[in-house]
Amino acid sequence: MAKQKQKQAPQPALLQLADIYSNFVYDWNMSTDFITWQQAAKHLLKDLHLFENADRFVRNISIADFEKRINALHNLNSHHVPFDITYDLYLPGGSAIIVNERAALLKNANHLPVEIRGHLTFVGPGKNESHQELAEKGEDKVTGLMNYAKFSKLLSVALKDGKPKVHNATMLQVMVERTSLFGLISGLDEVNRILIEVAKVIKQTIRATDHAARISGNTFGLLLLNCDNKEITVVAKKLIERLEEAKITPARFGITIGVSMGGTVVQDDQEHNVLEIMQRSATALQSMQFLKQMSIPIELLQRRADAEAAGEKSRTRRKDDA
Repeated sequence: MAKQKQKQAPQPALLQLADIYSNFVYDWNMSTDFITWQQAAKHLLKDLHLFENADRFVRNISIADFEKRINALHNLNSHHVPFDITYDLYLPGGSAIIVNERAALLKNANHLPVEIRGHLTFVGPGKNESHQELAEKGEDKVTGLMNYAKFSKLLSVALKDGKPKVHNATMLQVMVERTSLFGLISGLDEVNRILIEVAKVIKQTIRATDHAARISGNTFGLLLLNCDNKEITVVAKKLIERLEEAKITPARFGITIGVSMGGTVVQDDQEHNVLEIMQRSATALQSMQFLKQMSIPIELLQRRADAEAAGEKSRTRRKDDA
């Protein structure tokens, strides 16, 4: 009798890893925006520094999933709808995993959100970064800027045989801070309004030969032609000044928005590829160059809520007196 071969189930490295490290708990502090991860999460996320606050976390998901997550946060806070969503999370190197995220919201004695306790579960391998936003027709539907896919192609065209066609092009990333908190409190429409205002300032600031795109939910990418290290500092400072002049203020918050920026020069004496340039500018962003960071005390929300309540009472009294 022929000896039957015993079948062995394939064990990809990622699935082996998931058997051991598939569920992670995190705490998201509403005031500081920082996320404290269960230390074992580094085995799956690779670099916890890329996910150490809510801004950096959502920078690593697609725009469609960013919107889905903002809606889920707002529904959790305003309508007590359970937070349970699944999406692609992009990792260093351009790979992606599918994760399921569940979360509980903790509030203080004044019923204001102070912390989210989240639970992230590995579901399986996801699409790599090159597939991000390919369904869009080259344009971001919210800001009107080009999308990730079109921007990547433009960056690829700007490189000839791995080298820039012009002298020293620069890739700059601009991340709008605290969008998750703004979304949790005020909803997706308010977040989109903020992004539209920031995109408007970007378009008014860059030169006619430069290009701007929305490359993730809270991040814009700028391709600046004939721009070196010295000039990128000038451009970044000018952009921050213009944003401060615009005084973009989220609803229910008595502050103007903040941004983080980071960039890399694509030197014409070196070879490059699109993903490498994206990652280098993202690394510069993670190191918080040109940072105007925002720490928002939750009490600020209480003062705004009290002011709104007092205004509503005053309006009601005037109506009664009339």
